[in-house]
Amino acid sequence: ATTEATTEAPTETTAPILYQHPLTGEMEEEPYLGNPTAVVINNLRYALPQHGIAQADMMYELITEGDITRCLAVFSDLEGVGSIGPVRSARTFFNSICQALDAVIFHAGGSKRGRGGYHDLKGKKTANSSGSMG
Repeated sequence: ATTEATTEAPTETTAPILYQHPLTGEMEEEPYLGNPTAVVINNLRYALPQHGIAQADMMYELITEGDITRCLAVFSDLEGVGSIGPVRSARTFFNSICQALDAVIFHAGGSKRGRGGYHDLKGKKTANSSGSMG
């Protein structure tokens, strides 16, 4: 009996390139190329229940005045989210957060100073709860 030596060429395996999602920090196979959507949410007891916030990728709770807080729900994709709200008015610092995240902000009005912060968004669109873009 003859013995033949066989050598198999080693198979080269390459790890997939992964991208870190900018909102969730999760590693994904495709880069996130969209713009996040931020929605100002009422956080007062009488405004409960809140809708859609469980699907947010990030949530900020910020003091607006006194002991009153509002939330900023940030979504990388609104598909399948459904209703979001109750929507409240914007404040200047919400605009700053949205600028840092390259996000579009949805709100229901805002203080004069908060609405004046739109120029800081460098051409980004904002929308109030009536759906009109400004």
